[in-house]
Amino acid sequence: MPEIINISKSYGEHRVLEQFSLHIQEGETTCIMGRSGCGKTTLLRILMGLETADEGETGGLPSMKKSAVFQEDRLCENLSAMANIRLTCPERTAEEIRNEMKKIDLGGCENQPAHELSGGMRRRVALLRALLAPCQILFLDEPFKGLDDETRRKTIAYTKEACRGRTVLFVTHDEKEAELMGAAKVVSLDEG
Repeated sequence: MPEIINISKSYGEHRVLEQFSLHIQEGETTCIMGRSGCGKTTLLRILMGLETADEGETGGLPSMKKSAVFQEDRLCENLSAMANIRLTCPERTAEEIRNEMKKIDLGGCENQPAHELSGGMRRRVALLRALLAPCQILFLDEPFKGLDDETRRKTIAYTKEACRGRTVLFVTHDEKEAELMGAAKVVSLDEG
């Protein structure tokens, strides 16, 4: 079982995580919430191996295959929407990916370069790229930011279904998003 044991992290004098521990239930969505700057993204970056904790350890995570949606879309600007998605799931056919794109209103933009996509389209391409990747644990850092209400509801419903039975760590500021995603556990970093 993945777990976080007494993780601490500081940036200079600013302590963002202090002896934080968490048991992550496999096959369920765990939502991490808290005010801006409290360490949510830092925690995900430590768990993904992109940063090192000052203290503490993670168990069961280093060997797991990971996929992520970052706060930034991180798309390859000159590649098409389809090509960006295929980077993480080359074994999927173009037809499979096209069908998934249609489910979140991305049909018709398969061949459009990322730099021509709207902000909301870019966000959904980044999300779909992470969701279609074969992984054992999925990290979602504010994956629905910038989406209008109707698109957000539809995209959350799609994401919830795509995450069913998968281990997910989901960061959001929005309690409604946590509820719509069906988070099995909600953890507030504000409370330590």
